[in-house]
Amino acid sequence: MLRKLSLPLLAIFSLSQATEVTISGVMSADIENNLDASWKAHNSANQDITLTTRAQFDEKAAVELYITNYSTVTDSATGVTRASVVRSVEPGRSAEVANPNSRWGTLAFDGIQFQWEFLRKAKLLVGDMTYYGGSMNYYGYRWTQEYGTILKETYLRGLGFDLGGDGQIYVGAPDANNSAVWGYAGYSIPILKRTDEKFMIRPMGDLVFKNGGRQNRWTLGAETQYSRSISSNLNYGVSGAWGMIPYQNKSTHTFLVEPSIGYKEFSLAGTYYQALPSNKDSSIALQTSIPEEQFVSIEPSFSPHPKFSFGLGGEFHNPNKRIKGDDYFATVPTFYLYPAEKMSITFWTKYQWMMQAADVVKLGLSSEVKF
Repeated sequence: MLRKLSLPLLAIFSLSQATEVTISGVMSADIENNLDASWKAHNSANQDITLTTRAQFDEKAAVELYITNYSTVTDSATGVTRASVVRSVEPGRSAEVANPNSRWGTLAFDGIQFQWEFLRKAKLLVGDMTYYGGSMNYYGYRWTQEYGTILKETYLRGLGFDLGGDGQIYVGAPDANNSAVWGYAGYSIPILKRTDEKFMIRPMGDLVFKNGGRQNRWTLGAETQYSRSISSNLNYGVSGAWGMIPYQNKSTHTFLVEPSIGYKEFSLAGTYYQALPSNKDSSIALQTSIPEEQFVSIEPSFSPHPKFSFGLGGEFHNPNKRIKGDDYFATVPTFYLYPAEKMSITFWTKYQWMMQAADVVKLGLSSEVKF
């Protein structure tokens, strides 16, 4: 009983000693309707709440407490429980509305981190840390760091250093193995840092020091971001990522390119992802964290008002190039509402033309607020 109370009591004590306490977070709620061949709806939903409470003791010392609540889905074949995600490319990834055990997750402490700025732009971190690499803007992989071109979200408890927010070095015990020790390092290098033009490259990688906990011993990669503003009406940019993931004494390579351009009320954004598996006979899910070998998406959009926009997305997915008939095309009409600066509401529909299976129709509503 004392062990269960230790973390809440520690948190309450820390907050009581702080000179300043702030709370920030993200809350989202989604519902999805899948229509079968007879147009019968199968409803699913999820919510995701992440709260960060920061207690600042003085100019150099602080502690952060993380609290989460999210819906979950348990795979009946493997017994693995994962976060519920609507609009996922993976079937069965959203919690059924009528299943309260999956839909309503419990509020949980998700970690605590002590911070001390011992040098200018250098912090010592002790506690729980997370890292990931190669995130996407594509909606199917945007709302969870479970997917990543380079690294999916990984949790460590241990020791770390933060170098002015640009670089991180972590060493600790992961939640993947009781006796493992992992390390991570990443640093953002500004190549261009002008008012109207920016270019950054971020090399990163992690290493399993002892006893594994996963099949690959190390991972390497790099993220890049470029943006240019020509005028108040015209801007463009491109972000990308490359990852190298060992698999069976070879390396699987992953590539991501996401260009975007905006002119007045019009914008165009796209995503291209490609994996080059080292073993063509093995599942791509074993070699990367993304369950697709290739996909392309593009969405032109129009914003007649600052609080409203409309997009018409088009997609092509090829989960496995060696399996005929599993690829498909999709069109995704989407309406976006922005009631406040940090609030968004999305109405979306999706029609999938399957090559050798019944077509899929989906529609739903998503909402998100940041504070």
